[in-house]
Amino acid sequence: EPCGCGLREAVDGVRFIADHMRSEDDDQSVSEDWKYVAMVIDRLFLWIFVFVCVFGTIGMFLQPLFQNYTTTTFLHSDHSAPSSK
Repeated sequence: EPCGCGLREAVDGVRFIADHMRSEDDDQSVSEDWKYVAMVIDRLFLWIFVFVCVFGTIGMFLQPLFQNYTTTTFLHSDHSAPSSK
């Protein structure tokens, strides 16, 4: 080695640190991408949950109205005048 000051080791060390930081940046980028995917899926399931809860509640409150209507309709049709053959 022409220069005994350890220049080659220093350059190798700097390259190692640069490669390591580049690798960490790639890992962090992948992690951020997965966090974004998780957030999108979480938001999707939130809207599905809200939709099911709201329409399920509306359906439970409207169900007696429809049952009353169909029962009244069937009772009126049963008590109609008998048909002649």
